[in-house]
Amino acid sequence: AIAEARRLGIPIIAVVDTNNSPENLDYVIPGNDDSVKAIRLYCKGIADVVLDAREELLREEAIKEKERAAKNAEEKAARAAKEKAEKSEKTEETAAQKVVTKKKVEPTKGAEEKVAQTEEKSIENVTVQPVADNKGE
Repeated sequence: AIAEARRLGIPIIAVVDTNNSPENLDYVIPGNDDSVKAIRLYCKGIADVVLDAREELLREEAIKEKERAAKNAEEKAARAAKEKAEKSEKTEETAAQKVVTKKKVEPTKGAEEKVAQTEEKSIENVTVQPVADNKGE
């Protein structure tokens, strides 16, 4: 097991009694490796550390998730505001186009009078000439 852990780069932690050699170990825990009570104590200590570390990781992940959610909410609000502004601009452009169209379609009273005067002048300049009837000739 020690050779495989070394090959994989896994640190080696071991409980070492007086009858064992701490050679080739990265971390030595001096203690009794024959007693069930001692083994339970070691396992409980390791389990507590693992659970505390896991709890801390979950807490950090929850904080990151809240930050992501807040950022997403801000981005969504910004997009909605931008879309609203674009829609407002389009509405203003459409309203401006309607005003321009209205002005083109509905001439002012002054323009109507000018058109009427122009038509009257055109009619005044027209002279009617009789057409000769060529039937009797």
